[in-house]
Amino acid sequence: MDIDEVLEKIGDFGPSQRKIYYLVSLSHLWMSTIVLSPSFIGLDPGWSCVPMVEESNQLHVTDSHNKCRYYEQGSCTPEYSTEFTSIVTQWNLICDKSSLPNLSQSGFFFGLLIGAWVFGTITDMIGRRKVYFMSTLFGAVFSVLSGLAPGFYFFVLFRIVFAFFSIGIGLGSYSIFMEITGISQRTFAGLAVHVFSAVGYVVLAVTAYLIRDWRALSVVTGLTGFLFLLLWRCVLHM
Repeated sequence: MDIDEVLEKIGDFGPSQRKIYYLVSLSHLWMSTIVLSPSFIGLDPGWSCVPMVEESNQLHVTDSHNKCRYYEQGSCTPEYSTEFTSIVTQWNLICDKSSLPNLSQSGFFFGLLIGAWVFGTITDMIGRRKVYFMSTLFGAVFSVLSGLAPGFYFFVLFRIVFAFFSIGIGLGSYSIFMEITGISQRTFAGLAVHVFSAVGYVVLAVTAYLIRDWRALSVVTGLTGFLFLLLWRCVLHM
């Protein structure tokens, strides 16, 4: 008798299975808040070039070409147009450095690529449960560290490592709830998990509206991941 026949006998999607499914699926909500966080923490709010004190009789320069020219000559300092902060305002990623926020996203997808190769192999070797909780722990740690990064390239590094472990979270959680779900409910289970990701996008937007500091936003979203470690006793050994 294989697992599908057992599930057919005991129920395809009973109370215990639903509990594990919904609890583990919440981690997809959490991950989506971090994956899309660069939409806020990497945003350029716009800036003007404020002349140095000795040249204070000059007007603020807002023309994109001229303000970069003055800024690169050291004739002015950038003044950002809103009160919220981002990695752009933190490290002045403007003018010749304006492409660097995209570098962090490229690094993120590189982390996903390596993670898919590694976790696609070890998930079957050491088990879904261990992979899921190990990845959740390290994913949360490096997500928090990205908000505490002392420099831009440390930020990129921490994002790459989080992306690497996010594959372990995704593969581990998906395998856990799909393997305890009967055939008749697997289509629902496989599709409904994306609802949690969609809700995560909304949660991120609301959180970013309330928390205008990029470091605080990164730390708060990262710390949320530690809550999923509490599921250790709820999830079956797999």
